[in-house]
Amino acid sequence: MGKNFKKARKQLNYYDMNMSALADRYPEYVELVRTAERNRKDSNYELTGGKFDQKGLKVKSTGKNYYDTDVIQGVKENIGTFDLRGARLVVYLGFGLGYDPLFYTEQVSQQSNTQNMIVIEKDPALFYMAMKLFDLRSFINQPRIQILLGVPAEKIFSEIANWLNIENRYYNARAYQIIYNQSAFDLDYEYYDSVIKSFASADIYAINNYGNDTEDSLIGTENMFANINEIIDNPGINLLKDKFKGIPAVCIATGPSLNKNKHLLKGLEDKALLISCDATLKILLEMGVKPHLVTSLEREMAVVQLFEGIKAEQVEDVYLMACPVVYNEVYKTYPGKNIIVYRKFDHFKWLKIDRGMLDIKYSAGNMAFKVAEYLGCDPIILIGQDLALAGGKSNAEGATLGDEQESYLRERRFMVPGNDGNPIETTQSLKMFLQAFEIDMKNHNMDNLGKVINATEGGAFIVGTEVTTFQDAIDKHVSETTRPLDIIKAEIDDFKPEEGIRERIKAQTEHAIEEFERMIDQCKKGYDEVVLNKSELEKLLENPDEIRIKELLKTVIDPKLEIQRDHEVWQLLFAHVGQSYFLNFEIELRGLADKYPKPAQANAKLILMHEEYYEIMPGIMQVIVKILRKAMEGF
Repeated sequence: MGKNFKKARKQLNYYDMNMSALADRYPEYVELVRTAERNRKDSNYELTGGKFDQKGLKVKSTGKNYYDTDVIQGVKENIGTFDLRGARLVVYLGFGLGYDPLFYTEQVSQQSNTQNMIVIEKDPALFYMAMKLFDLRSFINQPRIQILLGVPAEKIFSEIANWLNIENRYYNARAYQIIYNQSAFDLDYEYYDSVIKSFASADIYAINNYGNDTEDSLIGTENMFANINEIIDNPGINLLKDKFKGIPAVCIATGPSLNKNKHLLKGLEDKALLISCDATLKILLEMGVKPHLVTSLEREMAVVQLFEGIKAEQVEDVYLMACPVVYNEVYKTYPGKNIIVYRKFDHFKWLKIDRGMLDIKYSAGNMAFKVAEYLGCDPIILIGQDLALAGGKSNAEGATLGDEQESYLRERRFMVPGNDGNPIETTQSLKMFLQAFEIDMKNHNMDNLGKVINATEGGAFIVGTEVTTFQDAIDKHVSETTRPLDIIKAEIDDFKPEEGIRERIKAQTEHAIEEFERMIDQCKKGYDEVVLNKSELEKLLENPDEIRIKELLKTVIDPKLEIQRDHEVWQLLFAHVGQSYFLNFEIELRGLADKYPKPAQANAKLILMHEEYYEIMPGIMQVIVKILRKAMEGF
């Protein structure tokens, strides 16, 4: 990272070239910098004496200097106060005039083995001054450096969460370092303090988003195989992709505010696509409102209760869009028709049966939004999407599982901004659902996919949505007759399953069983190698011999590489299940550099840690083999 610190200081006039680079990499920031340029006479900053590569900076509002008299020495001393051993991921708070991050990339990043860096600067006026002072083109264009410029505090979380998910950066969750310029903190303490908290939340979210419960993932895998016949015999959402462009959708969740505006749904069936969460369906049917689609994705038996007692005539032309990780009893209980929707899990890719895959987060409400987005609906109107408590209530009146659900009420509580501008209480799970929506809103708006209106009339504010009443949303956007049901029927009525598909899946499953048995053998081989050399490794941990440790490292890592040889079985079928364990394992491995001053010592510890790895992984694989053998009985 960064080879141009000295080159960057050779001349003053780099502004136009820097702006060209910024327009290519960060077009969204160009106007921010142009505005700072136009307002430069009113700037809060003033360059002070010294050579062009030692320019100081005075903050007019405080009368203080941003940098020490000897700028480079001050930057060096500041960076030296942080423990940067193994800082694979660096969060730099405050770009300033660029001295700090430029010095870090040139002088420090290589010895710290830094792989990625995110630089966050609140004030575009500072960045504008740096653009005039240095050649920043290499820094701006570096793909492993991400700049966040002038991003409001409430949007930082979604920006960081998205960034962490690129190229599995969350793997470095135990090997990151936050670095800051004290002057930046003094100027905007509240902003940068909120950035630190947002980074911590985004880090946890990114890891949890990839599974933090092996048992839950195993249930999902078992359910997928139990639902093979449903997957084969029913059409997928892929047949409806973009078929509703320009048609409004109303996504109906079961938050407590639904009581306020659910009555307005009557008469909208031919004017908007109505997408209901599974928990909302009975409430709507009792009102005489039939949604077009019903979303469901939870791997819980309680979902079955949401459909118990519903008669076929009540849900005629109401399609259940369940993700086939739900229990098979859900399909058996629901008396209507089905449309298959995959969640973004690799084991659905392993099936090679195209039914449409969406990046759905945690809730049926989020699934309803993603369905509407995938179908091309515009605008998408949210109601009942509280993501918060109201008067101690977690759900709307008439909810099958009650309006005071213990699963939410017993959780830790938080205060978040509400749609009415006042703080509102939420819970740990509901806050996670809120964060998921904010990430989706960022991507939805960035891709210009249309307007999202939060007409919940209560609940938590979702950054990126437009807040209004449901009646106002109807008056402005839901007027034309569009007949959504006719569109659905026209696209899926002629669906027929592919020929020979069951025989192909059976052959794939047989191959997967053979591969898992081979992987289990490799785990035993790796385990035996660690145990055989354990005493020697414990001694090498105290007195490292780099050559010998490298020899042992190869004998222990080779079986691990052999386990991952078959990409389809390892990555597509196993990874989602095993990753909740091996993701945390890999994170711990990457944090070893912080604990051991010598790389050889870190490698010795790494080898020893694989004793647990090779002991646990076969247990997970054996459970999957049992699931596959049981699935074979159904073909």
